[in-house]
Amino acid sequence: MFFGSVGCSFTRGERLFYHRYVDSPHTDRANIPIFGQLEDVNHMKIATVQDNRFMLDHTAVGLLSKKLNCDYLHQSGDNFGNYETLSEWIDLTNKTERKLDFIIWQLTDPQRDLDDNSLFWSKLNSISTSLEEKEKLLHHLEVEIPEKTIGHITELDKKCKENDIDLFVWSWQDEIAKLIKNKDYFVKLIHGKEWYRSFKHIEKVNKLKVSLNKIFNTEDAHPNKFFNEMLYNSLLIKLRQRGYEV
Repeated sequence: MFFGSVGCSFTRGERLFYHRYVDSPHTDRANIPIFGQLEDVNHMKIATVQDNRFMLDHTAVGLLSKKLNCDYLHQSGDNFGNYETLSEWIDLTNKTERKLDFIIWQLTDPQRDLDDNSLFWSKLNSISTSLEEKEKLLHHLEVEIPEKTIGHITELDKKCKENDIDLFVWSWQDEIAKLIKNKDYFVKLIHGKEWYRSFKHIEKVNKLKVSLNKIFNTEDAHPNKFFNEMLYNSLLIKLRQRGYEV
């Protein structure tokens, strides 16, 4: 078996190595040795080989790879770039003996698909930008980019079906998740008897501690180990629904 995974730092397990020091979902604002040595934003720069190994092993895709005893491809980027990557992977693997069985696509923040992020926010926050222009800017971010992303998902889903590859899509942000939640490729985030549309949906409606800053004394809000385990179990459920014996 062989699968591909794309997303952003949410998928690659940024800072999950904090859990090398604290392994309980009930901890609140815990301190670990690295805290206080340097600013939060620089923690990844001093991550050790062991830290990086821990992060890879404890992401949802890392857990899935271990469960299935298989290799996987991974790439981080924005939604538009990840679409191109996935299309290229399908084309490439069709030319080799190693075919992809399924793909996991984590949708990241739509604002990362802006042509020029800093220029966009500069215009939007400027007092010299007219109200009409600001409405156009917001429409581009909140409507046009998500619509284009959904178009890409639809195209990729068709391409996957043509090549006998299963597609699974989950989302960090909730707005786009609301628009695709009933699609066959959509991955519901399941915890007990409840399910959630997205990482943000969990944060909004539930007291589950799914981000690092709910457990550790940090401002970093990347998914923690326990969210990755929830996602992993949700992916297993989706795989079983598609007929995989896992």
